[in-house]
Amino acid sequence: MTHDPQIPLVDADARAAGTAPSGIVGLRNFDAGVVETLGATVHEVETGKGPHSNYYIAPSATFPVEPSPGLPGIPVTFSHPEDVYARYRQPVIVVRRDDISPAMNRWHPGQKSWRAPAQDAEPVAVTFDRFTRAERTVHGYDRYETKDTGVPFDITYSISIYARHRGKGPLPKKGTPTGFTGAAGSPRNQVNSVLDYVLRRYAPYCQVIVEDSLGDRRRYSAFMEAVSNLDEVPEVTERVLGFAVTLRVEAELDLSDPVVSRAATALTLRSEVL
Repeated sequence: MTHDPQIPLVDADARAAGTAPSGIVGLRNFDAGVVETLGATVHEVETGKGPHSNYYIAPSATFPVEPSPGLPGIPVTFSHPEDVYARYRQPVIVVRRDDISPAMNRWHPGQKSWRAPAQDAEPVAVTFDRFTRAERTVHGYDRYETKDTGVPFDITYSISIYARHRGKGPLPKKGTPTGFTGAAGSPRNQVNSVLDYVLRRYAPYCQVIVEDSLGDRRRYSAFMEAVSNLDEVPEVTERVLGFAVTLRVEAELDLSDPVVSRAATALTLRSEVL
């Protein structure tokens, strides 16, 4: 877990150590994490039917792709599985959640996310081995709150890239770092440039940054498993070029509620003569 500067450091350290309640993560946290790890940010755009908020990736030196007129960048849309038909302004990146599978090979029974004093718990002190040289006093609380760790799942996403053209103009000169620059060519609707950008964010071995319910950011291992071609050329004037990148995230979902239990504060020994 990494530290967010907007969260007090002592609280973030306690949550990371499991001595204070931490945030929870669910499917929507991972959905947003996959989109935001691409570098997309939310912008509000006027569509003629009122303002509309969506994720966009702004053009830059490492992402030299010209967006559709009126857009602040290339839109990144999360498409729910039940969405059968939707209209997109190209070029566009569409993220879909394809599969959710339990990964019990990563499950650790009995492991806890945290063990922290319960709300309104009273501090107590217990002395062991009284009146001996090994006498010691342990300080704690009379009630503790615990929560089981998240259940491990493998979540598979398809990151689809759609555009009209692979690129117009001459190829870049040999040695050009990324994309087209200056007079070397036009980056307009460059599906190859978008694919190159996605593959640099999601290499075969990579990570997805997920923000939990308290704003702490966690890193989860992810794997780019395949790249598929999505070209459709029914007519030259209506062709759609694209790629689909398959991403598998080693996720965890918090499916249990915290449990409050009373702690042992005294030890009574009873003996009798046999």
